[in-house]
Amino acid sequence: MRTRNAFPHIPQSVLGTAHHLFSHLALKEAIWFFQRIADGAELPIGHPVLAPRARVTSERLDSVRMPESRHMAYLVRTWNTVHEGRSLDRLVHPPNSAVPIPK
Repeated sequence: MRTRNAFPHIPQSVLGTAHHLFSHLALKEAIWFFQRIADGAELPIGHPVLAPRARVTSERLDSVRMPESRHMAYLVRTWNTVHEGRSLDRLVHPPNSAVPIPK
């Protein structure tokens, strides 16, 4: 709920499902991840968590109605990238593609 209240551009059902999945993988990392999705605080330019914030906000400003599966794909891809310590240059999820599996 805190993430949704701070950053209302991602459906609550998607945030709840992602939080549940990620918490079972790494609780402390999941708490940090969703706090940063909510506020983007203290993240350097180019940090992967900023990618879904920017992408979702941009698509909302363009009046694009994103399916929940794309929101979930963005969160999972970002989670995997952060969890593996990699960079994230582009956040793309082609229509009708499978949602990645959180690692």
